[in-house]
Formats: sequence, structure tokens, C-alpha cells
Amino acid sequence: LLTGMSGVGKTTILSMLQDENTICIDLDETDYIEVDIETKERLISIDKLLSYINSISDKNLILAVCEANQGQIYPLMSAVIVLTASLEVMKERINKRQNNNYGKDKEEWEQIVRNKQEIEPLLIRRADYIIQTDGEIHEVFNKVKLIIDEV
Repeated sequence: LLTGMSGVGKTTILSMLQDENTICIDLDETDYIEVDIETKERLISIDKLLSYINSISDKNLILAVCEANQGQIYPLMSAVIVLTASLEVMKERINKRQNNNYGKDKEEWEQIVRNKQEIEPLLIRRADYIIQTDGEIHEVFNKVKLIIDEV
């Protein structure tokens, strides 16, 4: 499982892994995410995801997500990898990306900053691996790939 705040490189690394003939799913971009009607919180549809996981035989399934209930799928994962970056790098990546507008407006960016301060430490606490992604993306990819090959 790849996780981390918006702009740390989850989608980029996932697309590079996809090129390696690995099953990769960016849960944030699928119907595996549902919005709770009462709280308006985005949550992983655990039952739907479990049904899919049980339907495939390939052990090289890599998921990318950062949602409130993701801890419920940690026991199913061989490793939880947190990608982290400085706010400056995150902001630069968010402003440059064309596949996702989240974080480009002021309110969304402020939410990302709060999440970095409040949520990221919780992710790190439960992570098996932490990778700083401020550097070259190929170096980050190589670190992630090494972990995947080991687990």
C-alpha cells in the first residue's frame, strides 16, 4: 500500500509500477471510494475492495490511497509505505499536475497543509516504510520497487 498526502508522488509511482506489469489501483480514482452521507467523509468501500482482492490470484497488487479508514486494509497488505515530501515540493507538484486539480485552490491547499501536520504523523506511526520523495522520482521508484521485491 502506498499512502501519503496529496502531492507526494503516489500516482506517479503507481503509474511507473504499472509499467512493471504489476496490478496497480489508485483507489482515490475509482469507485472503491464512497462519500459518507452524514459526515461527507471519503471512505474506502472495504467490502467492495475485499471482493476484488479475493477475485484475483496475483499477489503483486499495489494500492495507493489516503483515506480515513485505510487502516482497515493494512492487515491485508504485505507492506505499508508512506511517501512524504516537503510542503514546497508538494505545492509545486500539485500546481504542475494536469490529471488532478485537487489542492490548486486556496481552501484545498490549506486542508492539505493541515493534513500534513495532523494526519501524516499518524500514517508514519503505522508505516512499515517511510520514503522521502523530494528527490528524483526515479530514485523514489527504485526504493519502492526494492521494498516490493523484498515483501
